[in-house]
Amino acid sequence: MIKLFVSDLDGTLFDSKGELNEKTIRAIKRYQENGGIFMVATGRDIFDTKQVSSRIDNVVYNCAHGAAMYNSNNEAYFIHRLDVKDILAIEMEAIKYDVPVMFHGTHRIFVTTDKDVFINRAKDNFKKIFPVEMLDQVAEYFVNSNMSFGVNIE
Repeated sequence: MIKLFVSDLDGTLFDSKGELNEKTIRAIKRYQENGGIFMVATGRDIFDTKQVSSRIDNVVYNCAHGAAMYNSNNEAYFIHRLDVKDILAIEMEAIKYDVPVMFHGTHRIFVTTDKDVFINRAKDNFKKIFPVEMLDQVAEYFVNSNMSFGVNIE
């Protein structure tokens, strides 16, 4: 028997409507009942996994492109924090190529653009949104926060 089953969310665990269907839930629960460990691996943050955690117990979550791992109670196994110098280096590359960047941590998000694609996603998942021109304006926040980033290349 396969001991660990890992799935992404979008287009894998979630259907084309972005939903987790009952047949999939039953299959995962049956797999777990037979001793299997189920893990979600996603580029999203832990708050984007609520659809899974509200319906399936004992899931391990690998979030933010591997920067953090949580149990079903949203308790962190580990969190890799980005160093301020790395964040600023990413920002400089983004500026160089004119690519907007979104850094997010627990309940806060910083965006270097006012593009709707970033702002709308942020409004759905975060309590506070901070548009900034340069990330060095908020660099100290990054030192003590679970940060990951996303880029939108159009």
